[in-house]
Amino acid sequence: MKIVIHDASVLIDLHRCGLLESWLAVGVEAHTSDLVMLEVTQPMQKLAARGLLHVEHLDVSGLLALRELQTRQPRSLSFEDCSVLSLAIQMEAALLTGDADLRKAAESENVEVHGLLWVLDELVAGAHLSPVRAANALQELLKNHRARLPKAECNARLERWRTT
Repeated sequence: MKIVIHDASVLIDLHRCGLLESWLAVGVEAHTSDLVMLEVTQPMQKLAARGLLHVEHLDVSGLLALRELQTRQPRSLSFEDCSVLSLAIQMEAALLTGDADLRKAAESENVEVHGLLWVLDELVAGAHLSPVRAANALQELLKNHRARLPKAECNARLERWRTT
């Protein structure tokens, strides 16, 4: 089972397109930090209560490690961003983020990092989501929620999924 650490942006985008619960049910072990949970909405709290999303609570040593990690990162990364990066390092897990600065920081720390498009690819590849449904969800995010996703990659997926 693959362990993945979620930042707020991926959780919010998956929720907005109605795929969060589907993603959490595919067999990944999904985690986030208690700091990120403070940023997200009530439905995610319910998923945590059901055990689909594990919330890691930072103790004193975790907070000290987080603070030390933050000193090595660009100032553009929030404490919450650094909390999920720290968890990914500690748990030797992949980090899921839509934040370009957090992605770069993860890469500099040799952490496997992916975004929302990867999640959609995984759902389609595993037959947990039809290509048409994936295309509709992506189109919804781009049109109504102005998700910050790479345009060329989005267009390639939309074309591929709509012709599958």
